[in-house]
Amino acid sequence: MRNPLHKRIFRLLWHKPGTYLPLFLMFLFSTTFLSAFFIAQNSIEPLYYQQLEEGKVEDGQILMMEPLSDTSKKAVEADALSLYENFYKEQNFGDDTHNDSNMLRIFKNRRAINLAMISEGRLPEKNDEMAVNANLALVNGYKIGDRLRVGDRDWTLVGFVSTPDYSTVLKNPTDLVMDAKYFGLGFVTDAGFDAIRGTKTNYLYSYRLHDTHTEEEARDLFQDALTRAAHEGTILSAMNRYDNPAIRFFIDDMGGDVPMMRLIMVFMFLALAFMTTTQTRGLVHEEAPVMGTLLASGYSRKSLLVHYTLLPFTMTLLAAVFGNLIAYAGGYKLYADLYYESYALPKFKPLLTLHSFCLTTLVPLCIVTILNVFILLYYLRLSPLRFLRSDISKRSKGSHRSLRHVPFLLAFRLRVLWEHRANVLALFFGLFIGNMLLLYGVEARTMFSEYGERVKSQILYNYTYIVKQPVPAYDNEQKALLTELDYRIDEEKTKKDTATGAHAFAKKAIMTYALDKGSRYHADRLDALKENEIIISRGMADKYHIAAGDAIAIKTRSDAHYTLFNVKDVFDDVSEQRLFMPMKNLNRFLKQPDNFFNTYLSDRTLSFDPENVLTRMDREKINNYMEHFIEGFSGVFVSVLILALVFYFVLVTTVSRQVLDKSRRNITYLKVFGYHDDEIARIYLHSLLFAMPIFYIVTLPLFDRLFTFCVQSALTKLGVTLHVYVSPARYAILFLIGFALFLLVQLFERFRLRKIDMVKELKVMNG
Repeated sequence: MRNPLHKRIFRLLWHKPGTYLPLFLMFLFSTTFLSAFFIAQNSIEPLYYQQLEEGKVEDGQILMMEPLSDTSKKAVEADALSLYENFYKEQNFGDDTHNDSNMLRIFKNRRAINLAMISEGRLPEKNDEMAVNANLALVNGYKIGDRLRVGDRDWTLVGFVSTPDYSTVLKNPTDLVMDAKYFGLGFVTDAGFDAIRGTKTNYLYSYRLHDTHTEEEARDLFQDALTRAAHEGTILSAMNRYDNPAIRFFIDDMGGDVPMMRLIMVFMFLALAFMTTTQTRGLVHEEAPVMGTLLASGYSRKSLLVHYTLLPFTMTLLAAVFGNLIAYAGGYKLYADLYYESYALPKFKPLLTLHSFCLTTLVPLCIVTILNVFILLYYLRLSPLRFLRSDISKRSKGSHRSLRHVPFLLAFRLRVLWEHRANVLALFFGLFIGNMLLLYGVEARTMFSEYGERVKSQILYNYTYIVKQPVPAYDNEQKALLTELDYRIDEEKTKKDTATGAHAFAKKAIMTYALDKGSRYHADRLDALKENEIIISRGMADKYHIAAGDAIAIKTRSDAHYTLFNVKDVFDDVSEQRLFMPMKNLNRFLKQPDNFFNTYLSDRTLSFDPENVLTRMDREKINNYMEHFIEGFSGVFVSVLILALVFYFVLVTTVSRQVLDKSRRNITYLKVFGYHDDEIARIYLHSLLFAMPIFYIVTLPLFDRLFTFCVQSALTKLGVTLHVYVSPARYAILFLIGFALFLLVQLFERFRLRKIDMVKELKVMNG
């Protein structure tokens, strides 16, 4: 038989909007915010893997200095893999094609490997047609049919596509950020490609293995292919799919976002659940006579438990259902647009998966229900007589005597805090979460901007040129040797650090910077290194748990054996994964002359034959990339800030309201004794304000560590080490924002305080 009490649930929600509506809206807002992320993530991730599968993603690539002959190609393949030409040319694009900031990497239409998936339009069919990556078109506002200036030609845009080998469109594997505004991919017909003049051809070969292999087996076959390729020509660079950031960066990025968002979700719902318990406590105190009457009339404690649990359960369920619907109807676009502006992915199709629905519905329902059940069980152990007398509060003996020497106003405030300690606890927990969100919203943009400035400051030369051949005219320029080496962590260290997961990165490619004497990059520390000693970057050290004194095994791409090097030091001022040694040491390791180099470091622009330049890095361009990259996240920063402010406001409003509602009798007596509303406000409302500095003093150390942990955990997987430092000024801003919100809430609650009619309340108290 249905419990007739349940009819009161919606009546209570309807007749007490000021009590339940703010919390409902907070649940709704939080669910929408979180569900939008999980819908976007759960929709995009299968599209990424679909693109890898259907697009026939490469198993590896080798960039040669010169094209391979048919005989050489067969020698490299060796019945283990199939080699495909994936040659490309690079030209400037946009209104100013003399501006090196905008670069388009142009390929022929693919037919057998790394196939393009069409988001809009079609692939080129005519020699003056071009397709570009979809996120380049999105960021720059290109439409199908637009004319795009590339080099000295105009092309008609006929398609927007994505390819599995460039889900992250990076110009260089070592690039810190991707930016579709300045760099993209173009696809043209074979004849259109051959007609491009005035730029060199890059002889890139992609391959697919004939059989399915484990990652370890695929890496071994990659090494075998490199060894064979090294006998057929000069290798400029090479990567397998597992080490290629253009393929892996997206999924690693998402892998860092998801744990952090789940952690935020749990904390947010815990805070909201605690707030529902304060409402449940207030409702029990308010309805104590009703509950006593029901118990005396024969209703079981179980039926009352179910009834009063249904109220927060229903509110949470409604918020979860409507929040998921809003997220699915369009809320997901906040995150989906962010991903699609940054990454080249197949056309988006939103999926409301069971996984995302459970995370944003079952998790809050379980947390809210469990906490409220515990609260109700605590009260329902009392006798019906205690409920009828409204005597359900546990009295603390001797508390008044302990405060007899304390000034009156302070003593009264302390008693208020003690009597409402459950509300204060919920307030503290909620403030902790609210300040975490608030700090992220306030600090994230500044933090990443400072990181960009730090990266720029660490690039000590305006220009870096990697060339095929040295140019005598630039003999006075600073020289270096940049190359990729394979490395693995020493076997003994791997055994010791199984808990850290270091063994999972047994074989990796690392960019090695071999610097000549006089370099601005820590020349004094590098010159002192012995032949078997190296220095690594902080990003590498943090990601793989390597410290000074550890050993790293290194080899060239064409070598079958590793050589052990000792880590002498760690450069704290470099965040990417890099390895450093003197140029002469690397040359001896490579069996090259001591003065062999491939890189010029300069503060001025150098002129080279385009065919001679393999890579050009511009410090100012990197800075522009970083600024645009950060700008792309501005929507997320703003949404988190809004969420934090709303969360903060609702939290303080809910707790303040609970304190006033529970203290209506005492407030009435104070009014009878002649206290003014302002005086009563100073006692009850200012008590919560009084607790705020205490909260900051107690929680600030834990708060700082947790925020640092969350940020670093999200970025470490990407190989980026962001040393989080929140200045005292930032914490002062948080305090001022919180203080301002407290004052705003108190302004509203003062109006409620003034509306308490002492005559009416006395009549209610006396029956």
